[in-house]
Amino acid sequence: MNMNIVVQIVTLTVLIAGAIIALCNFAVELKKQRKEEERQTKYAQQKFFAEYTKRYSEILLGLPNSVHNQQFDYNQHDKAETEKILRYMRVYFDLCSEEFYLYQSNFVDENVWENWKEGIEMALKKDAFRVAWENLYQDRQTVESLFYKDFNKEIQKIIDKINTENL
Repeated sequence: MNMNIVVQIVTLTVLIAGAIIALCNFAVELKKQRKEEERQTKYAQQKFFAEYTKRYSEILLGLPNSVHNQQFDYNQHDKAETEKILRYMRVYFDLCSEEFYLYQSNFVDENVWENWKEGIEMALKKDAFRVAWENLYQDRQTVESLFYKDFNKEIQKIIDKINTENL
């Protein structure tokens, strides 16, 4: 065999082996990068969810325990306390509106929204939350300016569902 051919075969073999090694290294690094991106995304989602949970907890801490009683009556509180409760309720519905917006904008997945929506349903089964919403909703201009588009329709669907269940 001609020495030039042997050198060419060896050179070609080395080049092919080098390309294979480079491709393998690229695949390994790409896999590492994807894992790191997934880890960072999961961390960001957990931090995001924790922030909304914290806000929800702060709202609940600002409300008297009696709001969870089925027969809650705003008339049993003085005017200042009632205004405080309604202010926290408005903040609660604002938080719910943000959650609805995040779902509508595909920033949170279906499972997260269903979890949040279930919480909204549980709240609206309680008189304190239902009356607060009705109080807010009486001023449709306020509802339209405070909450994200179509949020009031979503709340009405939830209320209609609750009313149907109670028949």
